[in-house]
Amino acid sequence: MSATATYQHPEPILLDAARDLSEIAHRLGEISRALAATAEGEHKNALMESEEALAQLSQEMKALQQEKGAERNRKEETERLRREILAALRRGGPALPIELAAATLSLPEEVNPVLEDMAEEGLIAIGHVLGGHWITLRRTGCVA
Repeated sequence: MSATATYQHPEPILLDAARDLSEIAHRLGEISRALAATAEGEHKNALMESEEALAQLSQEMKALQQEKGAERNRKEETERLRREILAALRRGGPALPIELAAATLSLPEEVNPVLEDMAEEGLIAIGHVLGGHWITLRRTGCVA
């Protein structure tokens, strides 16, 4: 019986590593602070500097984790909008951006950049009509 390895995208691994490093740095900082309380002279100064550096590292890892988490959420939201826009156009045919925003339960300002990207990729066409834009599905969008 052979075990098969499963692929895991590096981003969740990076987020887990950032969280773990932040926690380790925080704990080491606590240890340095406790040791500094009992140390004297140069040792005390070195331990205090170590505690400060570890606190900074912990904060940087937390910031990285938050940044990557927010980036992942934006990507997931963009992918959701793309899927739902294509599905709405397949179901109902050409539509106005405001209709696609309603169909995806989103705001027009959330949908518009996604529509522009999809048009650049050739999935949809954006035509001009009196007072706005008309979105139609292209052949490539039918199979995407």
